[in-house]
Amino acid sequence: MLLELVLFFTLAAAITTAAVMVPGLVRARAWAGIPLALAILVGAGWLTGLIVHDPVAATILPLFGVGALIETRRHLPQWSFLAAQLLSALLVASVVYLIYAGAQPFV
Repeated sequence: MLLELVLFFTLAAAITTAAVMVPGLVRARAWAGIPLALAILVGAGWLTGLIVHDPVAATILPLFGVGALIETRRHLPQWSFLAAQLLSALLVASVVYLIYAGAQPFV
């Protein structure tokens, strides 16, 4: 499960980074930013499910991404949804990877 979380949040961060690189998209209003952010999370979940051959991951992991996005947006309300998603995906991917790397000697 840890590897799936690492893969999902890494894919979400990579896809969000690619989307933010489009000029003006990081400043998109909520009516454009929310559907795009959700589409990125669903796409990252689908790719994760495809890579690890786990259809449940494609359904459950985007919910973790939405939770991280909502929590980041709650603490940083002045940020756009894509900027908040990029920050949350990078932070969660980093923390989960550190936990995964720390658990490797014991598994």
